[in-house]
Amino acid sequence: MIIGFILYGLLSLLVLFIFIRFISTWFVFTRNTFLAFVVRVTNPILLPFQRLIPPFGMFDISAMIVLIVISLLQAFVLNVFVRP
Repeated sequence: MIIGFILYGLLSLLVLFIFIRFISTWFVFTRNTFLAFVVRVTNPILLPFQRLIPPFGMFDISAMIVLIVISLLQAFVLNVFVRP
């Protein structure tokens, strides 16, 4: 049960980081160390999806697909680990 809560929390943190990264593309930030950290954390997850699904103009559809996949993983974690 504890493992489920930890996994769910980590996935929620990842969703937050992806959302921050998605929003930050609309603004210009120079030398922001927190955003550099967010990019380093989210790159391994987003880059494979960005190779499969190229952006449409300014819209990065791959980030939305990753968020959907993570929400499905969260539902799986809840059903398997938290609610036996």
